[in-house]
Amino acid sequence: MLNENFVFQLLYASQAAPGVDAQCLNDIFSRSRLLNAEVGITGMLLMRHGYFLQLLEGREAAVRACYRRIIRDPRHTEVTLILQGPTDARLFPVWSMASVSQDTSYACFDQDLLPMLRELQTGSPCPEPRRSAIRQA
Repeated sequence: MLNENFVFQLLYASQAAPGVDAQCLNDIFSRSRLLNAEVGITGMLLMRHGYFLQLLEGREAAVRACYRRIIRDPRHTEVTLILQGPTDARLFPVWSMASVSQDTSYACFDQDLLPMLRELQTGSPCPEPRRSAIRQA
């Protein structure tokens, strides 16, 4: 059982299904913010180059229940759990779901995270420097 002073974090990546557009993303963000606020989940969702990267944080039971709903969502495929576990503090303490626009350029994502997501999708090993980029991003 987690110490109540710890927060449980879960990070996953997935590939957007065909047809996921700006309106669909707005719907995802709106619903996520509402549902996450109700159960004390905070986090971030980034979509770029057809991939989602999402960090969820909160009580372990709430985060795991949210993730179970997420993996059944038909708006994405190839859901890959990257990391999970307790941490001392939230990275997004005031955001029930922070959003990152796919129109904005993020060098870290393009240089480090996107190649790692492609490697995860193909089953290739992910070099440690790319995994550490996730923890720092």
